[in-house]
Order: sequence, then C-alpha cells, then structure tokens
Amino acid sequence: MIDPHAATARLWYRSPGRLVVAFIAACAMSVLVALTASTWLHQFDLRIYFDAIAWWHRGNDVYSYSQPDALMGSLGFTYPPFAAVVLWPIGWMTFPALQIVMLALIVVCGAACVALVIARTALIRGRSLAAAVLVATPLAFTLEPWRQNLSLGQINLVLAALITVDLLRVSVHRPRWTGMGIGLAMALKITPGVFLLPLLATRRWRALAVAVGTAAVATSLAALVLPSASWRFFTDYLWDTARVGDVSNIQNQSVRGWISRVIPDQLVQAILWAVVSVVVVLLALGAVVRTEARSAPVATLAVTGLAGILVAPVSWMHHAVWVMPALACLVQRFLEIRRTTGQPADRRLVLALVISGVIVWCLHPGTYLSPDTDYASAGLGIRLLSGLPVLWCLVFLVVARLRPELLAARPAATSGAGTR
Repeated sequence: MIDPHAATARLWYRSPGRLVVAFIAACAMSVLVALTASTWLHQFDLRIYFDAIAWWHRGNDVYSYSQPDALMGSLGFTYPPFAAVVLWPIGWMTFPALQIVMLALIVVCGAACVALVIARTALIRGRSLAAAVLVATPLAFTLEPWRQNLSLGQINLVLAALITVDLLRVSVHRPRWTGMGIGLAMALKITPGVFLLPLLATRRWRALAVAVGTAAVATSLAALVLPSASWRFFTDYLWDTARVGDVSNIQNQSVRGWISRVIPDQLVQAILWAVVSVVVVLLALGAVVRTEARSAPVATLAVTGLAGILVAPVSWMHHAVWVMPALACLVQRFLEIRRTTGQPADRRLVLALVISGVIVWCLHPGTYLSPDTDYASAGLGIRLLSGLPVLWCLVFLVVARLRPELLAARPAATSGAGTR
C-alpha cells in the first residue's frame, strides 16, 4: 500500500532541526495547557496506594487502610487484590523513587498507545512513525484525562497500554494470545471488562476465553495470597461506591454522575441511569459491529472505552483516556475528507466534533464550574453544563453507530468477525 502520509512525515524526520522545534513546541503547549487548565496534585492517588501497601507491609489488611479527606470523606485502596499483589514491591521503595518510576511508566505507556493508534490510523511506519509519536505524545498529554494520570499518579494509561497492545498489535501478530492484555487489565481493575464487548460482538470466542481465563487465573492467584481480603473485596467493597468518593462530584463524568447532578430524586436517578446505560450498550454494540466491518480497530477501541466510561457508576476524569483514540480517528478522517472532493457536510461535522472534543477534554470541569457548586440549588443550565464530557461521548457513540464512515474511511475487504 502506498503511504499517503510519507511525504509529510519525511519533512519531520529528515530535518532534525524541524523535528526538535516541533517536539519543543508540543511540550511547551502541553505544559502551558497544564498550568492554565489544571492543578498539579503531586501524585496524590499514588501516595494513597503507597501508604496502603506500606500499611499492608506492617501486617494490616490492605483494605482497612483509610485516609481522611475533606472532599471525599475517606480514601483507601480500591483496586482488586491482584493489583495489591502486583504493587507489593513498592513497599520497599521510597515515595520519591516511586514517583520517578511512575511518571516514567505513565509517559512510556502513553507513548506506546499513541504509537499504536497512529500506526493503525495514519498507516505510517519506521522513522515516520517515530517522528509523529515524538510530537503527538506531549500533545496527547494536553488532554485532561491524560494530564491527570501524571498529576495523580494513576494507572489508567498502564491499563490502556495493555488493552491497546492487545487489540491493535497482538491480535494481528500473535492472534492466539489476543485477550491476555484485556484479562490482565481486568484483574488489575474491574472496569476494563468492557473490552470483552468487541470480542463478543465480533464472535472472537477464543480471544474472549483467553481474556476471561487470564483474569480468572490472576484473580485466583491473588486469592491464594489474600484469601480473606479477596472474599471481602468481591462480596462487599466492590459494590460500595462510597469507597471511591461522592458520585455527584464534578469529576465524575459518567452518565450516573451527570444524572445525579441534574436530578435530585435518587429513585429517578437510578431508573434513568439504568435506561440510558442499556441504550449506551446497544449503541456501542452496533457501533463496534460497524467499525469492525470497516477494519477500523482504533474506532472500535474508542467506542468501547468511551462506552465503559459512560455506563460505569463512577468515571473520574482521569479514567477517560480513551478520548485520545477517539480524537485520532476524527482528525485522520477529517484529513482524508479534505483531500477528496465533495462531502462538505461530513467535513464540517467531523471538524465540529474535533474542535468540541479538544475544548471539552483539554479543560478541567473546574475551570468553568466550581467543585463546590450545590447542584441541588443550581440552575438547570449549570447542571447540564456539568456533563459536557458525557454529552460529547454520547454524540461520538451516536455518530459511530449511525455514520461509521465518519470515523473510518476504508471498508474492509472481509468482515472483522470470526472465531479468531
């Protein structure tokens, strides 16, 4: 296949000076956005995990660790037992050393996600890809979810790398192992289980079995190390959303979070959340089938990830790392449409999604709404405004379901479904 982007990419990697300038400009933009649109939180969440593991090292139950918090009440270790076992070695580290390791790991995992997404959407390889990743990675960290992972020391980009490598790399080069990355991510944090959806929708039964089996084996191994803690986690702590904070907090950009800010009645909240969640899952299933039929795995990745963000009871801003592949699909499609004649309405729609997505996802909600807002007494406009990221995700899913050609230009010669 002729690479339509090679000429542009060569301008970067064949001119070291131009590449350095582009990289510095991208980093400067990332830092500028971080300073103006967010607050550096000194790996606050990482500190909680560090203290919880240290608490466990001293002979206590890791889930009994609790840290008072003025905003959330109390905070503790909320990940599954397998995550606690994996994190056990950090108890032998100092926190500054852990911060350095975690910052490096987050950046490397973010760069890996960017590289795989660019390789599958822009169809470039080698030095062209390296040059693009060098510039695109700091730009990706201008997105609030990505930036918060650095600021809080969160593991969401590590999980995203496991899943992205699985679906964009392993599924092509080592298909027998497809599902293992998803399974490991599920064992580390329950919510990546949403990525079983594309495997189910496209009838990849082997990959589905590998994912579920990997998660089961990892969870079972953790149960051998922490039997009583594992039992309490899966029978009690997992279902207690109060352990992760206030659902109505502006940081919660799930459907449930938005509804809890718009509608005060809890029964109506529960019913509406259930109904909208069913609609979201059906939209996502239909969209996945259509994007897979067009051999658009990055679009599938974005659809699935954003659907998971919407239906989860609590989706903090730093969970929404899947907005990057969503924007990548839209940007690539806009460039393709612009090179062709006709389709001005499509070009305008895609551009509107890109611009609105950049605005919504590069701004912390606290920049236009106070985190102390009393939504029970706030006007309807303020309450609706508190869910702009949710609204953008819903629109993206509708577009993916009804107009998949706006996300993926090249229909597949054969269906993406099968028993791979």
